[in-house]
Amino acid sequence: MMTILGCQACIEAFKSAGGNAAGWAIFTMLVVVAFMMVTVGVTMARLGKRQKEAMPSKYKDPLNDK
Repeated sequence: MMTILGCQACIEAFKSAGGNAAGWAIFTMLVVVAFMMVTVGVTMARLGKRQKEAMPSKYKDPLNDK
């Protein structure tokens, strides 16, 4: 007996891909999540760099801001 790990929509959509609906669905989800995490990380790094450059010198801490 085969255990079905994908939803009915995935199973029908990926029948032409060899019947591995659950594997392709999980792979697609991981690619999307990884892309989102990289995008958020790059955005946060750019905001931090821009904020450090725009900070007035009277608020900079010479011991922590390198």
